[in-house]
Amino acid sequence: MRQFCFAFSVVVSLGAGLAAHAQTQAQTQAGACGGRNIFVTYPQATQDRIRMRADAVPFSRGLVWRADRGGEVVTLVGTMHVPDSRYDGLLDQLDPMLNEATQLLVEAGPKEEARLLKAMRTDQDLMFLTDTTLPEMLPEDLWQSLRQAAQARGIPSVLLAKMRPGYATIALSIPSCMVVAMQSGGVGVDKALMARAAQRQVPVHALEAYDTLFTLLDQVTDAEAVEMLRYTAQSMAGAEDDMATMADLYATGDIQMIWEFSRTRALQAGATPEEVERQMQLSEEVMLDARNAAWIDVIEGAAERGPVMVAAGALHLPGEGGVLSRLKARGWQITPLIAKLP
Repeated sequence: MRQFCFAFSVVVSLGAGLAAHAQTQAQTQAGACGGRNIFVTYPQATQDRIRMRADAVPFSRGLVWRADRGGEVVTLVGTMHVPDSRYDGLLDQLDPMLNEATQLLVEAGPKEEARLLKAMRTDQDLMFLTDTTLPEMLPEDLWQSLRQAAQARGIPSVLLAKMRPGYATIALSIPSCMVVAMQSGGVGVDKALMARAAQRQVPVHALEAYDTLFTLLDQVTDAEAVEMLRYTAQSMAGAEDDMATMADLYATGDIQMIWEFSRTRALQAGATPEEVERQMQLSEEVMLDARNAAWIDVIEGAAERGPVMVAAGALHLPGEGGVLSRLKARGWQITPLIAKLP
């Protein structure tokens, strides 16, 4: 179960690029994404339960927000880092705000991306195991399931066997069709904003260090890694449906529902309610809340120098530990600006 939460957190941060890197080391299988929105197929009672849980969370709905404090202004944009033609209207709406910004803050700016790619090329320990292999770590049935899934994506077994569990999870959790779209030049909201910022000579800076994701992966225990990979194997068949559902929920601005949808998917995959709650809490603490807390000083420091735009994965905004609640607790007035994609 943690894999689904982890995978989405990664998709809305750095992992899409990492998945592309992983799959380009092999022969990526081309093809258009054909997933469907499975949330709308749920019984009405299930949909209502998901909505109720989501709506109990602060700032659960909305894509773009404004924070004001003492004349300082921050525009906060919840992003998806995978391509979708529906983003164009949102980007046009953001243009006037970007024009006024003194800088754009993203999870990984151009310098951080360059450092990350260099590190991945020169430090194989970031991605690959040195003293064991996945076949040695995993039960035979799980290894065979992952090996077959990797082969379907063009990733040789010998390469998969050497991957660190967290990196293997990333490589397998994002549909190959989405990776192909990114390799073909498709970009998400953050990349598109970075391009528009460059056109306007608006500086782009990072919210965190280039190696943050790998630092987070280091916190995953061997037992958790096996659990992540087991869920990866179980959920591979529905990966495109999961991605399509998340994209549609993002389009309607139902951000927290993405998180609650993942809870339902985990239960459908066979996890117990206790396992789901424990792992979702762990994922939230590690992948979201800890990073959110570290970003606040960066955001406030930037705002002291003039209006700033922050573009970060959408799941970083809602919740008690989300960026919006943390800013509100420090005296910022939060105002919704854009509820959904036009």
